Amino acid sequence: MRILLFRHGETAGNLKQRYVGKRTNEPLTDAARGALFAAAEKRRRLYEKEAGAWPKREGRSESFDSSKQCGRREPFAGSDKENRPDAFACLARKVRKVYISPMARCQETAEILFPDCCRTVSEGLSECDFGRFEYKNFRELSKDAEYQRFLDSGGTGGFPGGERVAAFKKRCADTFFSILRQEAAKERPQEDEILAFVVHGGTIMAVMERFALPRRDYFAWQVKNGGGFVAEAVGFGGDGKEAVLLCPVRVSVFDREVRG
Repeated sequence: MRILLFRHGETAGNLKQRYVGKRTNEPLTDAARGALFAAAEKRRRLYEKEAGAWPKREGRSESFDSSKQCGRREPFAGSDKENRPDAFACLARKVRKVYISPMARCQETAEILFPDCCRTVSEGLSECDFGRFEYKNFRELSKDAEYQRFLDSGGTGGFPGGERVAAFKKRCADTFFSILRQEAAKERPQEDEILAFVVHGGTIMAVMERFALPRRDYFAWQVKNGGGFVAEAVGFGGDGKEAVLLCPVRVSVFDREVRG
């Protein structure tokens, strides 16, 4: 099963580098909407050029062989490299189902990029509760003693009046695992179909730290608004194998290529 973890478009708070958590339900900026609509239009044109409609669900995919080299399975396999649209449009056309955070910025992003897909809201995918730091930025918190202690902890301490970082990470990773376990129990997807998640930066970082190979620190998985990762999910079906995300590749609505 392939998955796409995608961060929502930019909000006003993101522009000012504020802690925009689950207490702030602000919408996308006009610029963000424009960029996302442009990406959606590229996907629509790709459908019209290649098929004119959603591909029929025929056949079954072969199981993923983790012994194969990662580079032999492109996120946009089957398209002509020289003539293809940007990489994100090639990925987005293969998405059939989307799980999203309940926050407006995620729902709006999903509605623009995946208007024809089945969308399911999951509370467990919400951003962190930043407590007293909510909607403040570094400059506003620079003289705050509690914030300094948080920084001194390497960002691993709890947010005053909000969630502890460890609890937030566990919530996100456990929710992701539960969703993939449910999906793995259903009918096997058509070759190259993608299960998408439109969520928050912190949510993506928590999931990738827990499951992605090669292993990396939480902060190594940061992504900008309108970006994310595509990866191969294996071991989520309860077959005794370790649940991991293989061969993660960065993608963005703003890039014409994927970046490893």
